[in-house]
Amino acid sequence: MNKQIDPLSQYEPLFEQLGVAVSRTLANRRGSLSVEVIRPDGEVWVLKINQNTKESRSDDRAFALAREVDLLRKHTDVIYDLYRAHGSFTNGQTWMATRKVQGEQVYNIVKALHADTEKTNEQKSSALCSIILRIAEEYARIHAAGFLHGDVQINHVLFETNEKESERVVVVDWGQGRYVENDVYPYRGGFIYFLPPEIAESVIGEIKPDNLLYTEKAEVYTIAFTLYWLYTNASAIDFRFEQRSELGFDDFAQMVIDGNLRSFSDVGALPNRQLETVLLQNMSKDVSARCRNPQEFFEALRGCIDFWG
Repeated sequence: MNKQIDPLSQYEPLFEQLGVAVSRTLANRRGSLSVEVIRPDGEVWVLKINQNTKESRSDDRAFALAREVDLLRKHTDVIYDLYRAHGSFTNGQTWMATRKVQGEQVYNIVKALHADTEKTNEQKSSALCSIILRIAEEYARIHAAGFLHGDVQINHVLFETNEKESERVVVVDWGQGRYVENDVYPYRGGFIYFLPPEIAESVIGEIKPDNLLYTEKAEVYTIAFTLYWLYTNASAIDFRFEQRSELGFDDFAQMVIDGNLRSFSDVGALPNRQLETVLLQNMSKDVSARCRNPQEFFEALRGCIDFWG
């Protein structure tokens, strides 16, 4: 009988060095391990370990982790004071520790809201508009501070709760983060479902560019796509998720390029004509039709929602 190897055992010297106790494994897939650990002072950290060695760095995980470390260390004021420590092992594996955001993923909050049978459709629409407006405002703040997130999607936004029970929007996973001006780091692309069509065209095929062109209008597209998904509880493009196991990366990229955007009625969403118009416009394949940047997009969104949640 084969003895199962504990994937964390090899990192016990690191846990000891940091003086942390392992709480649980959060994720372990595709060469990336995330572990929740607790400091002696009670602060909860997330250890993100890139398990690719010097000999296996053909993927971009080591690069993304290095980029995230660089941004989080230098810009704690903008990026929520997340950074705590980082380092590397002799085999080339790298790691980073961040404080754990104490809150809940917005996607989970929104899913519960969609499933709430006690609220009227009008109450649901009002609450959803309030949530997506807050998220759009946070991306506008990030842009005003000189950054693009680069990997906007439904699972990267949380509502953090502090000791006073007040909430703020927190955006995590900054491995594709960008400076708005004069960024020298190459952009390698985010989650395929959220890639703008102009970037999807560049990543189809066996040879992919070392540096994709990620613009402010690309960020607008990904924000609009994310907010559409949160409001409607559906993707703006039919990705045929029921056939996911039969489809590859290039298939999904081609859907982004060729797929038609779905209306709110197409996906059975709560009607909101003004919001629908703004979101669909800013997911246009015609880049010139989109708002110039996340700040302008937030103003357009605020202009079509006549309340503040």
